[in-house]
Order: sequence, then structure tokens, then C-alpha cells
Amino acid sequence: MMEKAVISDKIAIALGIFCIALVAGLGITLVSYTSMISARDTANREYMSTHGHTDQEFASAVTAPKLVTVDVQTEDDWTIIPYEPPSTFLVYGYVANAGNDIAYNPRIHVVAYKLEEVKAIDDYIPLAPLNGGSWTTFNWSFTYNGGPILHWTATPEWTTSP
Repeated sequence: MMEKAVISDKIAIALGIFCIALVAGLGITLVSYTSMISARDTANREYMSTHGHTDQEFASAVTAPKLVTVDVQTEDDWTIIPYEPPSTFLVYGYVANAGNDIAYNPRIHVVAYKLEEVKAIDDYIPLAPLNGGSWTTFNWSFTYNGGPILHWTATPEWTTSP
């Protein structure tokens, strides 16, 4: 007695063709993916050859001192009546070292203007060396002649070596 086939010949052939198509598709995808990865690696090597940094340069940039001023305020006594020259311009606030290394020769460069292009003050507030991750306060008085201060800047400066 002859047994009946569980799967007909047509279904078996269709499944075989489907499996071959899947394997072919997987092969094409693998070749395409390998080509994309190779192109990306080549582009990355080209970029790094012109923009790369050594480990030492990277570590230096990450740990270098970085001074930032916080809550800087000013008082100008020119507005006090009666006005008696010379005027006093008080600058105070905090300065923090956001880096890890010591900031040497730190100072705050203060530039204040009486008029748009007329400087009343262009001077520095000296500070002591500041360890990484620490902060300090500053409070400095400048004298000047003339009208009130209209605008000003207080920019931190420092060196990375003594």
C-alpha cells in the first residue's frame, strides 16, 4: 500500500524557491552592509587624519583650568548726590575654576565705558592661583573721572603655568 505524501510536490518546490530567495537576499544585504561599513570607516579615517587629537591633547583640554565669573555686580557712585570727583566703580562677585588643573595668574579684566567708545576703566583685578573645582570672591574698587558708567565687561583671564 502506498502512503500519501504529506506535502505536495508543488508546495515543496515553492518552499525551496522561497528559501533560496531568502538566502540570496541575506547575501545581498550582507554585501551591502559590509560596503557601507567600509565607506564609513574610510570617511572616519580621513576625518581623523585632519581633525584627530592625541590622548594627551584630549586629556589636557578636559582637565585644563577654565575660569568663569558668577553673579558679577557693580556699583557706580557717580549717581550719588552731591557728586564729588573722582568717581568710584565697585566690581564684585565670584570666580570659579571649572577645570581640574590650577589656574595660575588669574585676574578679571574690567573694561567700563562712559560713552559708547569712551573707556573710563581698562584695568585688572588680581586674584590668587585657583585650584581646579574651587571658587573665590572678588571685590575691587576703581576710580575714574567723568560721567556715569553706561556699560562694562568683566572677563576672567589666567595661565596654565606659573
